[in-house]
Amino acid sequence: MKRYILVTSNCTIFVYADVTDPSPLYIIELKGLMPKKEDSNKPDFYSHTISPESNTGLPFQNKSRESLESVLLKRREGTKDKIAFQFAFDKVEAGENASDEFVTAVLNATKDVKV
Repeated sequence: MKRYILVTSNCTIFVYADVTDPSPLYIIELKGLMPKKEDSNKPDFYSHTISPESNTGLPFQNKSRESLESVLLKRREGTKDKIAFQFAFDKVEAGENASDEFVTAVLNATKDVKV
C-alpha cells in the first residue's frame, strides 16, 4: 500500500495516505530507532518479503521485486536490533536513491538525540 512520508528535524515521521491529506494517518517517533538498509540477498530473518518475485522452487528463496529496496527501523536499546518498522521504496516510482535519502533524513533527524 503506497504511503507518503515526511521526516522532520524534531525526530518524527509523519505518514500520509495521500500527498494532499491535511493530517497524517499516524506518527512515528524516531527516538531510539536506527535505520538500516536491508540487503535483498541476505534479508533480516524477521523482515517481510514485499511483492515477491516468482518462486524459484527453492525453500527460503523468497525475494522482493528487484525494483524494491527496504529500510528497517530497528530499536537500539537492548532488544538485539528488533525491527520496529519496515519501509519499502520502489526505485521506479520513488527514484533510484529514495531509500538512501530516507536513511540520510532519519540519521540527520536523530543525530542530536540521546537514547
